[in-house]
Amino acid sequence: MRLITIFCLALFSAACSTHQTIVVEQTTSPAGRAASTEASAGIRTVDITPPPGMPKGGYSILGNQAVGFRTRLKARVFYLNDGLGNAMALVQSDLAGSSLLLHHTVTEAVSAQTGLTAKDIVITGTHSHSSVANHFDNDFYNKHFSNVPGLEPEFLDFATQQIAEGILAAYQSRRPAKIATGKKDIYGYNRNRMLEAYRLNPGKENIDIEDPETKFQEVNPSLYMLRVDLQDDDGAFKPAGAFSSFSIHGTTLSAPVTVYNADVFGYAQKDLEWVIKDKYQTDWDVAHGLTTGTQGDMAPALPEQGDNYISHFEVDFVESRKLGQRIATEAIDLFVSLDDQLTSIKELKTAAREINISENNIAEDVEL
Repeated sequence: MRLITIFCLALFSAACSTHQTIVVEQTTSPAGRAASTEASAGIRTVDITPPPGMPKGGYSILGNQAVGFRTRLKARVFYLNDGLGNAMALVQSDLAGSSLLLHHTVTEAVSAQTGLTAKDIVITGTHSHSSVANHFDNDFYNKHFSNVPGLEPEFLDFATQQIAEGILAAYQSRRPAKIATGKKDIYGYNRNRMLEAYRLNPGKENIDIEDPETKFQEVNPSLYMLRVDLQDDDGAFKPAGAFSSFSIHGTTLSAPVTVYNADVFGYAQKDLEWVIKDKYQTDWDVAHGLTTGTQGDMAPALPEQGDNYISHFEVDFVESRKLGQRIATEAIDLFVSLDDQLTSIKELKTAAREINISENNIAEDVEL
């Protein structure tokens, strides 16, 4: 059975408005998974840095097109198979946001070879405001998310190719694997930037918004991690990477910045990768796929930032690195704490549901 998805996208310019239709074919009942009775995994990192000139997403009309990059933009792929016929691919990307269109085009590209369907693939974005935009299925984001409106089909094709190649490489290089999951609450890394609205929530009416420490306490402090170890040629299991999430906005770098950058996530990713590879002496490169969680009003806890962005470029990068490296230290501690908790992958389950919120706009007592 095949699923045909049609995206009708408006292309905006100063002179005219046109539409482009993109048709994506996906299988809903693939030929099958990799024949295996043993839990396995594969991990790959791919480069998704576009050439200069792409608009950066997040700051809307205040943003800029990139003239180059400060750090490369990456996508880190984690393929997992439980040996029971179930598999999934978790993809962390240094993109300004996830895209249903990108998700569907990637699925179309890998489904026949891997057996993965749309429900088996997750593509997240760090929400770095110094990353590329205009690859969305939604015209609202393609028009208002960056300073230049419109879909960028060439970047969509490039990102699709790179991420698909990463999934295929992870799938083809899979080895027997063990995993462990962990959670650690960390404070002093994010702050609540909207306490006035936050205290309208039930049970939060009496928080003291005048106390300068409140904004650092009323946050989502949870750092989550999925650690993956692979079996080396000598039979020993060694770390291969971690897929993590932490709720923080990718806004340590200000709107005027003109280079692509993974923001605070880039430093937190790299530090764990370097430290773990050195500590465990792995024969492969380690990947840390750190992505954002419920970042909504979780702003970076930068010194003297308040609710305004630091405007000096070099101050931006220095403080971004410091904060990212502090988060990396917490992630490394969590990773090492999982040394004695590794188990085989027992059973994987995946599910997905697409909802038209124009028609299905009520959940319990909340109506959009």
